[in-house]
Amino acid sequence: MSKLNKKKRRSSFKRKIMLPFFIMLLLFSGLNIYMVKVSVDYNDQYNNILDTIIAANNINEYAGSIGIQLRDILVGKLKPEESTHKEAQSGIAETIGYISGKLNTDESRSMFEIIQKQSESLLKNAEEAEAGFNDKKLAESNERVKEVRKLEEFLKESIQNFILFEVKQSEVLKEKIENGFRMATTVNASILAVILVFSVIYLRKVIKNISGPINSIRQKAMDIAAGRLGGEALAVATNDEIGDMAEAFNAMAENLKKIITKVNEASSKVRSASLQLSEITGQNSSANEEISATMVEMAEGIQTQNNETKNIAAEIDTMYRTSEGIRLSSMQILNNANESVQLAGEGSEYINSFLQQLDQTRAQIEDAAISMEQLNANTGKMSEILNAVKAISAQTNLLALNASIEAARAGEAGKGFAVVANEIKTLANETTESTQKIGDLIVEVQKQSGIVNERFDDSRKLIIEGNTNAQKAMEFFNRIADKNYIVNNDIEQISKDLSELISRIEEINRSMVEIAAITNSNADASQNVSAAIEQQTASAQEITASANEMLALAENLDGLLSGFKL
Repeated sequence: MSKLNKKKRRSSFKRKIMLPFFIMLLLFSGLNIYMVKVSVDYNDQYNNILDTIIAANNINEYAGSIGIQLRDILVGKLKPEESTHKEAQSGIAETIGYISGKLNTDESRSMFEIIQKQSESLLKNAEEAEAGFNDKKLAESNERVKEVRKLEEFLKESIQNFILFEVKQSEVLKEKIENGFRMATTVNASILAVILVFSVIYLRKVIKNISGPINSIRQKAMDIAAGRLGGEALAVATNDEIGDMAEAFNAMAENLKKIITKVNEASSKVRSASLQLSEITGQNSSANEEISATMVEMAEGIQTQNNETKNIAAEIDTMYRTSEGIRLSSMQILNNANESVQLAGEGSEYINSFLQQLDQTRAQIEDAAISMEQLNANTGKMSEILNAVKAISAQTNLLALNASIEAARAGEAGKGFAVVANEIKTLANETTESTQKIGDLIVEVQKQSGIVNERFDDSRKLIIEGNTNAQKAMEFFNRIADKNYIVNNDIEQISKDLSELISRIEEINRSMVEIAAITNSNADASQNVSAAIEQQTASAQEITASANEMLALAENLDGLLSGFKL
């Protein structure tokens, strides 16, 4: 986990933007809750008044029905069991209890006490009238019924006064509710105005704190895109996402600068190794050409020796006919033998020189192989660096994606931040593409290095084989020198003692057959050496081509790196 991820952020855009609005929302909500509570209390009081008015009106209706029904019972229009005056009495008692629990003011309670006393008196007279009905005391019942009728009128008047008072109370409450609503509307409008002003001021400050660092990051990104990797790092003194993004951008720029520096150093080493390899292969080609020319001369000398051997055989054949011819031929053979010895010595010197050049070539190829191994190791390190760049680019892309999500959540306020997030994402994608291209170049260099190493191995094998063939040729030359020495002794012996000519002719013929065989063997060996030299020359040309190709790749890489200024 990176240091940026471990860092605990003290504040963020979300907290900076949401916290003030959350506080204002709490204040606004608390005030509205209080206003709603007050309105609900007023509404409850208003509803209680309405319920009280309705209940009081019910008392009036109950009371009116009691007097009428008692009168009808008294005159015989209504039977007692068919009357509902008892239910009306119960309704009055229940309604009085209900209204008593609803009253909130002293005036209402005082006025309702009058109604309550009148209701109790009415109910008492109604009960006495009913008792008179049962006891057949009609005169007394009639008096009680009249009293009930009077009390009904008094109760009706008291209820009307009570209802009028409650109506006035309801109008007062209604006015309070309307005033409360107007006050709530005014307070809410004022708070909204204050919130809007504060929001504009606060958002301007937040936008300024966001746009300034983002512009710095954008300018730094444009410098990097133009290849200018120098300059000071971004200094953003904020403890939010912008600060995190600036630190991540500084880390990315520093890592990119280190990568470009290491790639530049590796490119210089590749170019130097390519030039050295090209020079070595050029020297090897020149040496092979010289050796090839020497082998051609040696082959011509061997052919000459073969021809001279045939001439010697012809002269020996002539010695059978005339001794003078034998003497002349022996002198010619002596001269030719001396020349053959000289040629054999020169051939040995050329072979020694060729062996030394082969050893030098093998040492140079081994040095070049070591350089190629170092190049492969350096390209491997370059691949590790490029993998690190890819990881940083992926992390930057992820940060840009998170920033785009946060910008989308922020709505209109996050549009500018979303544009910056997209620019960062584009920069991360371009960085990924560049690292991919460099990675492809490194893979190509490694591939070519592998081919060159294979060619070096083939060249070493050919040199070892050529060295073996040259040593065999050296042995053949030594044998030729030995045989020529024997021929010289034989010819001198022929010159001293012609009498022994006949007995020595067969021995000379056998010696000439051996010389011819050795000469043919030398010719074959020279052809093998020439073929090996041609193969080595072809391998050297391929190595030169590979070195030139690797040099071209190094120059191409230098061209890419020249666009960056550290």
